[in-house]
Amino acid sequence: MRLQGKYCSVAAVIGDGALTGGMAYEGLNNAGKSRAPLVVVLNDNGMSISKSTGALARYLAHIRSTRKYYCAKEHVKSVLSAVPIVGDKLEKTIRTAKGLIKDAIYDSSNMFENFGFQYIGPVNGHDLEDLIEALSVAKIMRRPCVVHVFTTKGKGWHPAEDNPGEYHAVSKKSTAAGLSFSKVFGRELERLGKSDSRICGITAAMKYATGMNYFCSSCGERYFDVGIAEQHAVTFAAGLAVEGMLPVFAVYSTFLQRGFDQVVHDCAIEKTHVVLAIDRAGFTGEDGETHQGIFDASMLSMIPNTTVYSPANFEELRMCMSQALYNTEGVVAVRYPKGGEPAADIRPGTEYDHSGRHGSTLAVSYGRLSGEMTRASREASLKGAPVDWLRLVKITPLPEEALEKALEYDRIVFFEEGILRGGIAEQFGAALLERGYAGSFEAVGADGRFVPAGTVQEQLEMFGLDRASMTERLESN
Repeated sequence: MRLQGKYCSVAAVIGDGALTGGMAYEGLNNAGKSRAPLVVVLNDNGMSISKSTGALARYLAHIRSTRKYYCAKEHVKSVLSAVPIVGDKLEKTIRTAKGLIKDAIYDSSNMFENFGFQYIGPVNGHDLEDLIEALSVAKIMRRPCVVHVFTTKGKGWHPAEDNPGEYHAVSKKSTAAGLSFSKVFGRELERLGKSDSRICGITAAMKYATGMNYFCSSCGERYFDVGIAEQHAVTFAAGLAVEGMLPVFAVYSTFLQRGFDQVVHDCAIEKTHVVLAIDRAGFTGEDGETHQGIFDASMLSMIPNTTVYSPANFEELRMCMSQALYNTEGVVAVRYPKGGEPAADIRPGTEYDHSGRHGSTLAVSYGRLSGEMTRASREASLKGAPVDWLRLVKITPLPEEALEKALEYDRIVFFEEGILRGGIAEQFGAALLERGYAGSFEAVGADGRFVPAGTVQEQLEMFGLDRASMTERLESN
């Protein structure tokens, strides 16, 4: 705005959990030297999604604990406010006294001041009067300033205050009960970890959301929460791997995007055996555009020395975890969706499954969607010519036998719960062309649009991936 001749104040809000990410320090470093009127509001509630951990959390806790400074400052202010202001000398005395109190308690400048920011706080974020005063002072300064606000996550509603991790994001209440892919993963990792002391569990501030709480409770000395720092988590996993450990980094599909460079340079190039447990792969419903897991398959499949498994049900997830840890080299990803397993009858495996040759049309898919695809194929067969199906479990590299079976068909329809450009469907079609395929090939999936919030069923219908739409597509020629 300064370049445009505008003289406004800018406010940026960041949580203490997000402050563990490297970009925050890059931003502080750049803004601190600018002397621009930037107010950074640090919302410090001791939480990210899980409880904040690490050296930064301890540092902020230390600042919060120095309420002596805050109380002393308020006392001095109340006493001096009763004395008429008599000029510059008294104003200077007040500023000097404030500085002496602060220095006596903090001993030295804090981290933010070393970055070139003025520091105001800690301030009670639930006291509107104090908050307005602090923000007003920060605005008057006309230079980079951090307003350190301490809050209670879920303030005002006791269930959320008592369990802030559980209430970080709340969807519509579901009547469905039972297991989820996240819980099954967590319990399986716990089971494996109990019998193998090499297995380590890593999360980026998402212990409960990814099911890592089970491993933590049983194998706590090998559990690591690195905070919201996915890039570091990947490289940390690589470091453990080169020392002979078996690291498993559990991460949402959308958040793994932050660690792409580290997967390439710190893991794949070195052929480091790191396991990525990718949660929320595919459509995630009401989580919104930013949390849809539609890019991980495309992203990881382009990286050499990388294997990707996409199980369709709980038993297949367990099998893929074992395969990833003990029978696959290099970077290995096991990706699975949000929620429970589909109702379709699936024969679990770690490579692919095929219906057998009955007709000239073949439906192909992977992951959660593959179960519905097999049902759509059967329904289409009942209404017309036979439709066979091919269900992929290992999606990178593509199983050679699966490609050879696909070459036998005149028409292939690939359904993908992910981005089509650079996705598995596109790679499957390219592999067939390389082998001389001359039939018809169709790809159905997320066609270059971001996926808006909605139910998973609504999202599937939007892209023609619900069972009714797949059946209709397979019936047509």
